[in-house]
Amino acid sequence: MPIDVTKLPVPWRGPVQEYVALLQALARERLLAVTLFGAAADAGRAVPPASIQSVVVLDRVPLEFVRELGAQGAALCRLGFQAPLLMTPEYI
Repeated sequence: MPIDVTKLPVPWRGPVQEYVALLQALARERLLAVTLFGAAADAGRAVPPASIQSVVVLDRVPLEFVRELGAQGAALCRLGFQAPLLMTPEYI
């Protein structure tokens, strides 16, 4: 999944790219979309909020993915991300 971070403030770009790369490594072809929301939706902020919220859309959410993502909790926290809201197109 290609990612365009050019519209984000420069300090956000690295963490968002790392976050999406982690999700891509764990979900592979199941990953359909990643959306930031809440304070993160304010692209005018020069500094990312302390805790970035996101929605991750997968074609389905296997328990193995949830376990693997949970094991990455410390890495997500270091990047400034809360645990994502996991959704499927059918749920949306």
